[in-house]
Amino acid sequence: MGKLFSDFSFCAFVAHQFTFVFFFSFQELEVALLAYEELARVAVFLEQARLDEVTYESASSSYALRYQEIEEQAVYWLLCQLKKFIHEMGEDQVNVMVTRDIMAIQLRTASSRITRYNRDFIVQRDGTKIIENILRRFRIQKVRLEGQMATASEASGASASSASANVDVETEVVAENS
Repeated sequence: MGKLFSDFSFCAFVAHQFTFVFFFSFQELEVALLAYEELARVAVFLEQARLDEVTYESASSSYALRYQEIEEQAVYWLLCQLKKFIHEMGEDQVNVMVTRDIMAIQLRTASSRITRYNRDFIVQRDGTKIIENILRRFRIQKVRLEGQMATASEASGASASSASANVDVETEVVAENS
């Protein structure tokens, strides 16, 4: 299994990092919309992997439970956080349409266990990469925002000290004229 799927603590890490970065880094609505679409695509494939595991193996199999846990506590949670952010940015609706139709029928109706396992391996591998890339973009945004905030802080500090110097000069001039 991929890192995301074999280690649920990675999912918790993703959720924590996303939350941390989320509140400090978003400047561009497009980044949030792209992340939303990518996560929605991951959700479609994860759902099918879980459904097949339940259908062909057992609803209580460790993989079925793991898929359900990842779907609910990582992917869907992140989708909800993104949707809330997008709404807070002034977008009334998320205009991203991802349906189950993005998954080819051949992938939905896997003919054998080996085919399903190969498909699920690819879903796990690529899902992990997608989530890691989303986090990377959020971290880049965070660094940019922190740089802009530091520059603005330095500029306001410089203008405050120059304003203070102007007041001192004016005070000295008034004192000399009196």
